[in-house]
Amino acid sequence: MIILVVEPDRELAKTTVQWLESEGWQANSAHTSQDGLDHLDKTNYDLIILELVIPSSNGIEFLQEVRSYPEWQNLPCIVYTRANLGELGLPKTVMADLNISKVLHKSKDSLKDLSSEVKGFQK
Repeated sequence: MIILVVEPDRELAKTTVQWLESEGWQANSAHTSQDGLDHLDKTNYDLIILELVIPSSNGIEFLQEVRSYPEWQNLPCIVYTRANLGELGLPKTVMADLNISKVLHKSKDSLKDLSSEVKGFQK
């Protein structure tokens, strides 16, 4: 399984990628929306792990762009964020509309919790 981690914090991105690789998966990181789209263009990913607070746009705008391409409409996405979804003012239907598989919060969910969710997407 190949995973794209879209995370603006370079140290956290590095730690997350290393953790995922230690679990046996391939992983790459992107730090901006455009960087994430560039990665998706070059590699056939099986899963996106997405921080909602990213430079130059936000994670929702990034995911809307991703979903606008037929080949990425069903690409699984786990949101792993520091953001409080209520504070972002997102409609409750946003998860379904953007095909978000799971939302985890960095303040309470560990990388081990993230790994448990990722395992559910293994082929």
